[in-house]
Amino acid sequence: MVLLNFAQGGFKQPQQLLTMTYFLALGQESDFIINLNGVNEIVLAHINHSRGLHAVMPSSHHLVRS
Repeated sequence: MVLLNFAQGGFKQPQQLLTMTYFLALGQESDFIINLNGVNEIVLAHINHSRGLHAVMPSSHHLVRS
């Protein structure tokens, strides 16, 4: 068994789906896929809001650290 970890800190939907679709389009085969969803949407939305950005935008915390 080979475990492939495509996790990236700060990804929010639809970024996870786009990453998975990209690798599947390249021909990556898998027996099963685990996609944990929801945690980053809650935590990172608060950080974006506190920095004056819209909550659904990509994570400002991972792009620019201040």
